[in-house]
Amino acid sequence: MIILSIPEDRTQSGSNPYQRRTVYGRTNFGQPKNTPLFDEFLSVLGEKNSFKRNPPPSFIDRPASKVSNPSILQKGNNGSQLSGSFDKYKGGLDSVHDLTGKEAVYTTWRGIEMMFHVSTLLPHEEYDPQKKKRHIGNDIVCVVFLEGEDTLFSPVCIKSHFLHTFIVVRCNPTLQASLPVYEVAVVSRDEVGAYKPYLWHRSRFTKDTLFREWILTKIVNGERASYSAPKFARMQVKINT
Repeated sequence: MIILSIPEDRTQSGSNPYQRRTVYGRTNFGQPKNTPLFDEFLSVLGEKNSFKRNPPPSFIDRPASKVSNPSILQKGNNGSQLSGSFDKYKGGLDSVHDLTGKEAVYTTWRGIEMMFHVSTLLPHEEYDPQKKKRHIGNDIVCVVFLEGEDTLFSPVCIKSHFLHTFIVVRCNPTLQASLPVYEVAVVSRDEVGAYKPYLWHRSRFTKDTLFREWILTKIVNGERASYSAPKFARMQVKINT
């Protein structure tokens, strides 16, 4: 069971008005590794990027057969990050000392930079299994990833003053054909109104560009709908006064 969360929007002036970060976690935060199904789901949301990259080997040090190997250029980056540090929006993650992990999932969608804090990519410490929860508990939206038809989820398993809406995505291997099949449900606090795209229009998807567009829209709109809740309305009043 894997959880995704979104913290407060960061509004800026300029051509890219919104920058938001997204966080993954587990109800069992001590689980340190991705499953293949979860990795495939992450690829819908964005690309895995390394924060710090070693400089590429010099031309004369490279085996001749590897010089033009495209997998070297594509591994874990978006084409422009061949060396040096990650220079995109970091969403509060530490890209200098790796204190929040060495990798994260990032994407740009409709002019919005989205950084995903993946629970399995956050540092795992045996003596402090709740460390990852500190990232998730301050967020607004959670996407819960469930594997199999018998896995259950209840929002009460995560105590937080900020989490207001949960988008539950179930991947049932028994339903899969050539592509994964995802079933979506939504649970929100009473004070959060319904937000588009609505589930009564569609709630089952295959892994394709339509699902990527749908779920990123749902995540962003879920965050915006949560701002109407009394807690965030009061915070906004304090900021404006």
